[in-house]
Amino acid sequence: MQAGSALQTLGSRIRTERLNLNLTQQNLAECCNVSLRTYQTFEQTGFGSTRTLVNALIALGQGSVLFQILEKKSDYRSVEEFKRAKQPVRKRAS
Repeated sequence: MQAGSALQTLGSRIRTERLNLNLTQQNLAECCNVSLRTYQTFEQTGFGSTRTLVNALIALGQGSVLFQILEKKSDYRSVEEFKRAKQPVRKRAS
C-alpha cells in the first residue's frame, strides 16, 4: 500500500466513524482545533497534522489505537533490512 492511498483510507475510515456517531464535520473540526475546511480536507485526503489525527481519534473514542500501533515490535532491525525485504525477488529465466 502506498502512502497516498493509506492516507485516503484513513480519512475515509475517520469519516465513517464520525457518521456512525452522528457527528458533523463542524463538531470534529472544533474538537481538532482546526477550521472546517481543514477538517474537510483531512477527511477527503487524509492529509493533516499529527495533532489533527490524534484529536480526531480521541473525539471519536479511538485514542487507544495510537498506543496499540506502537505495542507491536517490528520484524526488522534496521531501515536497510526493511528495504531489502520489500524489494521484489528477481527470477532467473529457465
